[in-house]
Amino acid sequence: MAGRDAAMIKDAKSLESERLTTDDAVATVVSSAVKQLRPDRQRASELRQIFAVTGFVGVARRVWPGLRAVRMLATGGFAVHARLLADTYMQGVHQLSLVHASSEGFYGVNVAAVGGNGEPRSLGANSRYTTLPQLGFYEFIPLADVEQSQPPTLFADQVSLLPFKSYGLGSKMILTITYIVLFYLAIWLKI
Repeated sequence: MAGRDAAMIKDAKSLESERLTTDDAVATVVSSAVKQLRPDRQRASELRQIFAVTGFVGVARRVWPGLRAVRMLATGGFAVHARLLADTYMQGVHQLSLVHASSEGFYGVNVAAVGGNGEPRSLGANSRYTTLPQLGFYEFIPLADVEQSQPPTLFADQVSLLPFKSYGLGSKMILTITYIVLFYLAIWLKI
């Protein structure tokens, strides 16, 4: 990360002097934004000092001392990026993932994003998601049956929350979702 840190410090110096390098795509986007903003030399100097002296681990709290939480997607394929941010730039900042999502769509809503005291809860053991039945049709396939050509599927009311049931709490399942939009598309295409 040292090379990237140096590049960010260089860009902060360029902002301070109203110049910005355009040798990569990120710099081009930033350059476009800079044309619409007025530079704040004092803030640029403060940021440069923060970056140079303390580095980028935990930088979000130093740049924005009042930052309590960041709302973001942090499930599925986004989880690795959320972990990287939590371990580096956003160290010490609560990450709130209000929905369980992927590129295919939404799976559910986090019903435990805020604690009883109104404080944000970070990801991990505190996350509790519930499905959104109006968005699609949910089926569960027991992981032990996945290799079958036509594995048996269970509906939500057939999956028990009690651990002593055969398919209950702690059972590993594959979730399949048929979204209503895709269902209409399949009918239209006569699949």
